[in-house]
Order: sequence, then structure tokens, then C-alpha cells
Amino acid sequence: MPSARAQIRVNKRDVIAKALSSGISLATTEDDQGTFNAADVTVRCLASSETATVKLKKGDVVEVMSVPVGTWVSLRILSRKDSAGIIVLGFETPNE
Repeated sequence: MPSARAQIRVNKRDVIAKALSSGISLATTEDDQGTFNAADVTVRCLASSETATVKLKKGDVVEVMSVPVGTWVSLRILSRKDSAGIIVLGFETPNE
């Protein structure tokens, strides 16, 4: 499924090249504090892709790219689940 391929960039330079994404969906939302982009993104990658310099922690801001689209989007890690050697990450936009 080529349309599900994604990459994660950590620390502006380290890239996890093999990941799968549900797609990057950004929606403009308004609340009492103004207008912002809301994200609906889930990304999966292998736990073995983490190294000493590349750690994915809840609250970190990373960049995610859907490979077919080719545009990096800054997102904050909202949730992380480790299961059977797979890391499942949920994201939100940094200004949420």
C-alpha cells in the first residue's frame, strides 16, 4: 500500500524512513481562543527504528511526512503505545 508510507523526522535531522500512516488530515477549527489546525494522524513504526539519538516520547514535537504527498508537517506526540515490536503514535498539532 504505497499511499500509507510515511517518514518521521526527529530533531530536525534524524529520519525514521520506514513508517505507516493513516494519512495526515488537518482541519481548521475555531474556538474561543482563535483559529488553529487540528490533526487526525496515527503513525506506526518498528520499535527497532529507535536509536540512542532517535527516541519518540509523548509531548515531543516531530515532523511527519506522507511519502506520496511529500510535505513535512510539525506534530506533537499525543499518545504512544508499544506492542509486539511496533510503536503506534497518535498526534496533535503543536498549538492545540
